[in-house]
Amino acid sequence: YLQEAGWASDGRVIACTQPRRLAVQ
Repeated sequence: YLQEAGWASDGRVIACTQPRRLAVQ
């Protein structure tokens, strides 16, 4: 639950601000 919710929330923010971090992970 935490991983999915955190990933979706943090993943979206990181993708919008730093799309490079999403590619690295």
